[in-house]
Amino acid sequence: MASSTELSDCVADALGLPRPTVALHMRNVREAGMLTQGGRGRNAAKMTARDAATLVLTSAASTHPKDSVAVAEQYCLLEVNRAPRVRWEAGLLGCVDSLPGEHLLIDAVESMVSAFASGWVLPSLGEVQFILSGPNDPSATLAYFDARPAPDGMRLDHVHQRLGYGTVTVRMSDVPARRRNGDADLVREHTFTHRTIMAVGNLLR
Repeated sequence: MASSTELSDCVADALGLPRPTVALHMRNVREAGMLTQGGRGRNAAKMTARDAATLVLTSAASTHPKDSVAVAEQYCLLEVNRAPRVRWEAGLLGCVDSLPGEHLLIDAVESMVSAFASGWVLPSLGEVQFILSGPNDPSATLAYFDARPAPDGMRLDHVHQRLGYGTVTVRMSDVPARRRNGDADLVREHTFTHRTIMAVGNLLR
């Protein structure tokens, strides 16, 4: 298990962000009641896979620490879109397959953190991407890419599966969410891969 400082440093290093910036994200979401709390020093609370998932999503999607809480509320609680799920091939990612049909983005990230923390290994040719879009009408995509031998054994078949996540009205804390501007046209994308999830999963072993 890891302390909050160890988790913050690990997420910062994995995402390539300044450690002080991620530390501010952590402080903000912790004060909003979104992370495990309690104790100091040796008695400080140990971080969970849920905590790690929250901090990764918040840090990856935020453009400024002052937005930490609003961003956490927006992205952690994006709900899986039912229609795209039929394109998801069972058996590619067991940790995702085991989730309920109706789950949240944070559930998917947490399940993968827990899998890596348990020693799970992604297929050598596989890659997982989490693509976060916003700030207007936030959405996310979990994409899995793989290459496997074709039946003829002479080439590789490429696998590309996606799960989409969209907005819901569920709240994560009592902090009011910012109103979205329905007329705004700007869309930014922030992408991180299983490498970040693997780094924090290994830390939590």
